[in-house]
Amino acid sequence: MFEADAPNPELLPQDDVVGVTALLLTCKYNDQLFLKVGYFVSVEYSEEELREQPPTVVNLEKLERCVKTDDVRVNYYTIKWENAAPAEEVFDEEEEQDENVNTEKENDASEEVPAEKLQNDVPIEAAAATTEEAQ
Repeated sequence: MFEADAPNPELLPQDDVVGVTALLLTCKYNDQLFLKVGYFVSVEYSEEELREQPPTVVNLEKLERCVKTDDVRVNYYTIKWENAAPAEEVFDEEEEQDENVNTEKENDASEEVPAEKLQNDVPIEAAAATTEEAQ
């Protein structure tokens, strides 16, 4: 289990607090990226009337965050592990079809993230909980 503090809303532009964003988990070994997992996250008001008529100043107490776990994006990268030759990427037919479907979904995305938003992303550090902490 990974735990991390929520983003500090004071560091975000008011226009970016509500809406769709992404949660990216990147895993590195010896500064080599070997796994990237991405989820879409929706941040919106919990009350219908606030969704229809949002206040001019964001009310953080009325927001809820929903991680869309049904559309996860996973990327694997080949790296050089300690004392091991780099492994070649092996895809079976089913994985290749899944990758094509994900690529099609990415191409059909209804909302693109502008480059300036990606550049302003603030990395957060997550601590891995031990088995005892998770229970």
